[in-house]
Amino acid sequence: MTKQAGGGFADVTTDEIDRYLTDVRKLVTGAEWGRLDRDEFARQAATVFAYLNTGGSALSCRELFPVA
Repeated sequence: MTKQAGGGFADVTTDEIDRYLTDVRKLVTGAEWGRLDRDEFARQAATVFAYLNTGGSALSCRELFPVA
């Protein structure tokens, strides 16, 4: 969903939007919001919004969803 030279923005034909929203859903549902302290809550919320607002370009999927 980022603007790039020669690239589209939020291309629905490649399922970009669905993928971003699925990733955001994982970030939101994966956090134990009620157990986070103030700093952890702010960090997690910032991560969610940064990922959503930049179409995932702010953070790599490896950072967000590490393979165990």
